[in-house]
Amino acid sequence: MINRYVYPELIWVNKSFADKEDLFKTVAQSLYNKNFVTETYYESLLAREIKFPTGLDMEDYYVAIPHSECGNIKKEFISVVVLEKPVTMNKMDDPQIELPVEYVFFLGMNNDQDHLKVLKEVITIIQNKHLILEMKKTSSPDQIAGLLTKTQSLSRNIK
Repeated sequence: MINRYVYPELIWVNKSFADKEDLFKTVAQSLYNKNFVTETYYESLLAREIKFPTGLDMEDYYVAIPHSECGNIKKEFISVVVLEKPVTMNKMDDPQIELPVEYVFFLGMNNDQDHLKVLKEVITIIQNKHLILEMKKTSSPDQIAGLLTKTQSLSRNIK
């Protein structure tokens, strides 16, 4: 399912940002410029992240899956950012804990059903340590898109 939402032009590799807000603002502006989101996306994204943090501790690496309200999405997407240096984000199940996140999967779904389905697939992807480490090794958005596609095919065949 996620293949429909992965666009190489929305994948950023080895990028640095001053902090979470800088990351969110930069990605939100790019998504807006490409007509994927409304002008209120950034504010919604940031507000939701403050209220419901999305940082995940995967033991050997840290991931976040930020998203906004569905009404801010014009065209559904998954935007992936592999950071050169981590940004601090709060942990999903314990917001008092800050995590040095290196991998960010921005989800942009315009309905709750698709959001939950895609979220499950993204969770499967981020649990694949080998894939995550491969993402860090590459500098190509196309290669990362290919890794995500390959992983989806493998997980579908296992079920």
